[in-house]
Amino acid sequence: MLEGEHLVTVYLERIGPPEFVVLVEEQVAAPHIAALVARLAGADIVTVSAALFAEATGLPPALGVVAVIATPTPPLEKSARFQLLLDDLQDPGNVGTLLRTAAAAGVDQVLLSTHCAFAWSPKVLRAGQGAHFHTTIIEGVDLPAWAAGFRGRGPEIDGRPSREVPSAIYFDLATWHLINTCYRPQRVAELRGMRDFYADAVQHRRLMRVLERRFGHDLAARSEAAKIEAASGTPAQIDLGAIEAGLAIVLDQTEAMLAIEADLQRIVGAALETVKRAGVAPHRIDALYFTGGSTGLAPLTARIAAAFAPARPIQGERLASVVTGLGLHAGRVFG
Repeated sequence: MLEGEHLVTVYLERIGPPEFVVLVEEQVAAPHIAALVARLAGADIVTVSAALFAEATGLPPALGVVAVIATPTPPLEKSARFQLLLDDLQDPGNVGTLLRTAAAAGVDQVLLSTHCAFAWSPKVLRAGQGAHFHTTIIEGVDLPAWAAGFRGRGPEIDGRPSREVPSAIYFDLATWHLINTCYRPQRVAELRGMRDFYADAVQHRRLMRVLERRFGHDLAARSEAAKIEAASGTPAQIDLGAIEAGLAIVLDQTEAMLAIEADLQRIVGAALETVKRAGVAPHRIDALYFTGGSTGLAPLTARIAAAFAPARPIQGERLASVVTGLGLHAGRVFG
């Protein structure tokens, strides 16, 4: 069952009209519900009172709409090149979060072992926030057997068997405190000698240019800036011309939000837990002071502000507040 306008809309856009739709009578005139109904041609729609909706579904009537769909059972695609394997992950929220991350990263196929949480349960669907319809989900898979036969491989050259393409370097380049380790002469020389591991020579050439010109931190900073811009509603273009002439990628708001949604929930949850441990109710907070690079993410500050309403939000210097504070403290301590 798809709960709420967002999930139903994503399903409609990616798959088509759901089999059965239930609307709350008191919510039908709401603009977002009315707009959705206008697009549901061919769906079987029934309208019920708020009381009946709450009794039948156990959900708040303010949700406005739910839809029933058949559980997708796509075939397992052996040729999928980018896959995520979830082994006995039983927490529905974690499964949904990983599905969102997979969709944002462009994963072709997510494989779940027999003892994973049911991917189409209400809790997983809520946490996935539409990611289910941006990737292929296969359940009940014998993961050890599947993984044993799957490897990222390079080309076969002169009759020699293909070799596995190394992946650790990409994880390290995406981790701020490990980027400098990628520039060690021994590591660069080792990666330079792996040219034949790559089926696509262009990818190897781009990697070597990043390492030889030490572009790792610059790329990470560009990615952070693009994430903030895209999350604010403006598609962000990441210029990669220094790596290859004319190379660029565009990050839009949907991709950005899918990538950071789990982090937003975690940060807001940590803020609420902090005041709880301090013995202070959220509504007793008078002001929220935002500082640090992450506060450039409007969705983050909006979520925190909503959690602590009616506290007054104060936007500090995004990148200099911490340094200024340390300077003031140093002045007090050392004169």
